[in-house]
Amino acid sequence: MSNESIKKAQKIFTMLKETMDRDDWKYKASDDELILVSGCTGEDFPITFIFKVDTNRECLTFRTTAITTFDDDNFLNGALAVCVANHGMVFGHFDYDVSDNSVYYTMANSIVGTDFNEEFFLRMLHTAVSTVDTYNDRFIMLAKGLIDIHKFIDLEGQ
Repeated sequence: MSNESIKKAQKIFTMLKETMDRDDWKYKASDDELILVSGCTGEDFPITFIFKVDTNRECLTFRTTAITTFDDDNFLNGALAVCVANHGMVFGHFDYDVSDNSVYYTMANSIVGTDFNEEFFLRMLHTAVSTVDTYNDRFIMLAKGLIDIHKFIDLEGQ
């Protein structure tokens, strides 16, 4: 990565922290790794997330910690639910980690050739949190056996 790209990444990271400070978000930041960890509580469950200015891929990534984990005997329902949730999703996506049967939400935006500003960052943050808040209870209910995959699919249509 060029020196100019590294400076741009650092500038974006500084802007992220300043925006979070201005809006009174609590967070932990690693200036060396360009990682910011924060969270909030949606309508029902807490959401912990990680922003990273990825200098290798030249993008800003957003990833939640695990939303829920499925038992080994229920992993196919978890994987199918991720596919259902992702269908038609434009901004970001859910991931299913087969190593531990966990569901995450991820999004990434290039920082190359873009005027990455505070408004864009806030839109990214609010869209991600809103999406996770919409789906986290569905994934958790499915993982705990409170609903079946058919009900999860029915909820998608609402």
